[in-house]
Amino acid sequence: MLEKLVTWLVFHWPAVIKEREVEKQVKALLVMDGIHHADYIVGKLNLYLGNRYRFIKNDPGGLSDQVRLKNTYDCIISTIALGQTSDIPVFGISVMPRAREIHNLIRFHQQNDNEFSL
Repeated sequence: MLEKLVTWLVFHWPAVIKEREVEKQVKALLVMDGIHHADYIVGKLNLYLGNRYRFIKNDPGGLSDQVRLKNTYDCIISTIALGQTSDIPVFGISVMPRAREIHNLIRFHQQNDNEFSL
């Protein structure tokens, strides 16, 4: 019995860890002024944030429909000024993300990670 458990853990542990990481991901709606720029920002943010966030790209025109779905997104990340949104936290970032902005996103993930763990 113990041998089967150890064998299962050895073979399935990476998948269990990966599944746990996906469960802890922050779902972020990206609002950028262009799809190519959004691709660039996603690449930069993935480089600095790893698997902490799952990014969903959107154009500013469809934002009001997306924001109504509060349970769908944990936050909004935008390079453009946004009007009244809702109670979803909004992170404004520069065209070239700065260290302070990345740090704010890491801190937000850590706060959400603590909420997920409770």
